[in-house]
Amino acid sequence: VGPRDPDDGAELEILRLLSSLVEKSLATVDLQAPEPRYGMLESSAQYGREKLVARGSYGAVARRHARVYLELADRLERAWETESDSTWYARAEVELPNWRAALEWALVARGDILAGQCLVGLLMHVWHEFATAEGRRWVSLALGLATEQTPSGVAAKLHLTEAHLAASFCRFREALAPAEHARLRFQELGDRDGLAWSQYLAGLPLTQTERPAEAEATL
Repeated sequence: VGPRDPDDGAELEILRLLSSLVEKSLATVDLQAPEPRYGMLESSAQYGREKLVARGSYGAVARRHARVYLELADRLERAWETESDSTWYARAEVELPNWRAALEWALVARGDILAGQCLVGLLMHVWHEFATAEGRRWVSLALGLATEQTPSGVAAKLHLTEAHLAASFCRFREALAPAEHARLRFQELGDRDGLAWSQYLAGLPLTQTERPAEAEATL
């Protein structure tokens, strides 16, 4: 933030408040990370959560938190093919607790089902790299909450993620149906990237069956 930035004062005030919380042992700070990362002890977090609920502010704060981490997931997904592996992995792995918290509010507590469904799909590569079994559980929950009103692109990404994670466990037969669902939806949407991914994930199971000609054509 530059010296003339109108938000400079607000940012300095936030840093001052964070430093005060760290000094009182109500917050933690990791200065070894590329950027300082602040956290809270579980007891402090629970106390703060109870206060927010009592004030009727918890839903608004949880929504803002989920929106921020949905935007981060979108940026990381876009960067997956262009950013170096080491940089991408470092940025993604550390945020898993925040994404879990966002999904607990959005899907488990039904705070914003559509936002949760979008987030589960955007985390396809994160689940694959760091938490495959957990990712499959979130995909199952997100798809179980889908309705006719669920946007086609969101449903397609969920099916694609389902196929990708099944293939990660070498459960290729389980990957075929969701890959086909995703392929049809991406085809209707004219989404070439999604179509390429879904065809690849549909082709893999076919290589494990007695359908080599279909596998070759799909891949």
